[in-house]
Amino acid sequence: MIIKEAFVWSDLQLFEHCRFDLLIRSSLGLYNLSDEILTEATYSLFRKWVNQYNREYKEDLFQETFETITYEQIKEFKVDGKSIRIDSKLFWQQYCLVFSV
Repeated sequence: MIIKEAFVWSDLQLFEHCRFDLLIRSSLGLYNLSDEILTEATYSLFRKWVNQYNREYKEDLFQETFETITYEQIKEFKVDGKSIRIDSKLFWQQYCLVFSV
């Protein structure tokens, strides 16, 4: 879903890239051509369940996951925001947005 949103792809485009684009396949951990991707039905059902959970519990699981990953990357790569490196600037800007720093 992250890849789909990043490239502004439709579901159809996402699955086409997952099947035939070696870079996308490897980013998903599919290193062999015989590795199978999720089915469209599994993908749709997962998205439906996450949306249903969000409505029921008023918790955005994707946002929480993104915030956690961003925070952990900031810690791991020791991004402090005092010096700007091309790889840390985006992390720091996102951190400031997410955590209102």
